[in-house]
Amino acid sequence: MVPIVAFVGSSGVGKTTLLKKLISVLKKHGYRVGAIKHTHHEFEIDKPGKDSYELKVAGAESVCILSSTKLGLVHDLTREFSLREITEKFFSEVDIVLAEGFKEYSVPQVAVVRTENQVPKVTPLIAVVSELERTRLKINRETVLFGFAEVDGLAEFLEKKFLK
Repeated sequence: MVPIVAFVGSSGVGKTTLLKKLISVLKKHGYRVGAIKHTHHEFEIDKPGKDSYELKVAGAESVCILSSTKLGLVHDLTREFSLREITEKFFSEVDIVLAEGFKEYSVPQVAVVRTENQVPKVTPLIAVVSELERTRLKINRETVLFGFAEVDGLAEFLEKKFLK
């Protein structure tokens, strides 16, 4: 089973920036990394005028764009998939999935926070990324604390915990 680690925190705290750096480090270490971002908003990834868009507008439930090196899929959902379902269906060929959001799921969570009142009440909370001291964050001793510049340390922590 592919391990999933969710990165949670308020909008604008730097989750995506942190994940970009972390993915880069893990890739350099030879790992295949998947990323899933959760949003509460509707979104479109296709553009009017493209054949794939026109096929979708015509009524196709699913449209797949496929080349020799990439695959893109637009699929209408009748229900929201769980994080585990998405991982099992589409991320079976990666070593680890880093998810942004999904704080309501019971997967290992890393909180990304800028102020002491931003630490979400999530479980299991395995690490916090912040520039604040542990006492100000009110986190227990088992929760590992990293600064924003400690991406290599965070990568090493995830490798030991989930990849080795």
